[in-house]
Amino acid sequence: MRIVLIIADSLRADAPGFAGGDCNTPVLDQMAEQGVWFHHATTSAAWTVPSIASILTGLWAHRLGLYRWEQPLPSHARSLFGAMADQGYQVASFVFDPDYLFVSVPEAGVVGSSQDVERMIGWLQRCTSSNLFVVIHVWSTHFPYVDRPLSVRTWKRLSDEVLGAWQKDPSVVGPKVRALYRRGVERFSERLLPRIVSAVREHAGSERCLVVVTGDHGESWGERGQAPVTDVFDLHGNHLHEEVLSVPLLLWGPEWLEPRPIPGAARSVDIAPTLAAIAGASLPGADGVSLADCVQGQGEAPSLPSLSFASRDFVSQPEPVPSTAEELWKQVAFRTGSWKLIWTPSTAEQCVYRLDVDPGERNPLARGSGEPAEAWEEIEKAWREAKCAPAPDLAAVKLRRLGYIE
Repeated sequence: MRIVLIIADSLRADAPGFAGGDCNTPVLDQMAEQGVWFHHATTSAAWTVPSIASILTGLWAHRLGLYRWEQPLPSHARSLFGAMADQGYQVASFVFDPDYLFVSVPEAGVVGSSQDVERMIGWLQRCTSSNLFVVIHVWSTHFPYVDRPLSVRTWKRLSDEVLGAWQKDPSVVGPKVRALYRRGVERFSERLLPRIVSAVREHAGSERCLVVVTGDHGESWGERGQAPVTDVFDLHGNHLHEEVLSVPLLLWGPEWLEPRPIPGAARSVDIAPTLAAIAGASLPGADGVSLADCVQGQGEAPSLPSLSFASRDFVSQPEPVPSTAEELWKQVAFRTGSWKLIWTPSTAEQCVYRLDVDPGERNPLARGSGEPAEAWEEIEKAWREAKCAPAPDLAAVKLRRLGYIE
């Protein structure tokens, strides 16, 4: 089987047309019509580093404790890369910048940057492996949503310029930012996605293909009336409301998957166990569960409870480096059925939402408003289990990048 997992950065669940969004996405819409997509999927973390690690290990983000691109996966985390390789799959990945994402995860098999589209498509077209697992992290859907490759330094400069203009004139710049986001999602759907799908299928022969599209997290634009957006973490990372936690989850394999929307809820931690099961591999110890039977036509998603964490902003404000879970994590959310609970330990704030009657989370309720009693117990248990991985040896990472050490 040839499997490609596409993680589109900041892709909200309600952005594509098939989900009722205002983005013009005919390709994604057709794939949803021909494939399997979940009515609801929740990510494990509010920004990229912990979220992608969670997607690819099936472990809750707070049990991994990652906060920098350069950190290796903890020793207790078995990745989907390793599981696929053990099953005889050729493993590869394309990331926003090979000097950052997965730089300390050798089993990821980083080939190059997903921003170098021609090289990426060329590699996919030349790859003839019948058993292939590829992860593609699409960055063009991430703020500031531009249609050209960006180094991290250039990205930071451009982001700061847009954020500065936004603060000065939010009523004018805000809608323009939203329009740029829509165009970014549309470019992904209409220009990049068809080329990836075509390239992956080129040497499939009689082998089955599976294309999975999801987001690492969603996006917000200050629409909750919070203080002006001053940092990228204000768009995603700083809170755990549904616009940041809800992501699309679409699986497309028209030769073998029966098309249907799947009621119920999935979690990002279910992706790795699901793909492992489809490929005949396994991920023992994962927090997520396999949805392979559900994907292949048997029943609804199980709608199991989900946990999501927000960490402090150590990207824009890298010092001091966190050494404890309390220093790293700042907020935890728990969703079970129609109930959503958010706890901020530093302020002791506890919010309860009824998503069936308040899907926009506009009217927080007090603790004890009818939510399941065990929900708070699960939150407190998760907080006790939260970890902070050791800080990476950045000097060793740099030497490894230069090829001086293995």
